[in-house]
Amino acid sequence: MHGCAVWKRCSGPQLCAQVPPRKMRSAWARSARALLKDHRPDVVFFLNDLMAFGGLTVAQELGLRVPEDMGVVGFNALGLNTVLPVPLTTVSTPRHLMGVTGARTLLARLHGVGVARATALPIKVQPGGTTRAQPKRLQAEV
Repeated sequence: MHGCAVWKRCSGPQLCAQVPPRKMRSAWARSARALLKDHRPDVVFFLNDLMAFGGLTVAQELGLRVPEDMGVVGFNALGLNTVLPVPLTTVSTPRHLMGVTGARTLLARLHGVGVARATALPIKVQPGGTTRAQPKRLQAEV
């Protein structure tokens, strides 16, 4: 798995992080240093929560404070907050509804019924400890 930590079952019900090989960690750090060399984003959005966990690791290796220096946001609310020292800000998707909608769409197509090419489903931002509140002037611009 490139770009994220590998999770494994430990003794008991909790999950623990298995630190990626040294070569991967140094590749993450090199990439992060290159990206952050000339500018520092307010927040970095990752493809999923596991990659966001990797981003937290890289930030720590670079001496960056999350969320003070840079925010980190994951995607898909994979439930890592039970094992992370700081709750991850993430975007929750309605996975069950996605499955139901996909199944209905597939069945409709199999029966020759026309369906929409795309369907918008609701998402929810779950605030955590990896982002900070933005000044009111920035909130108004969004």
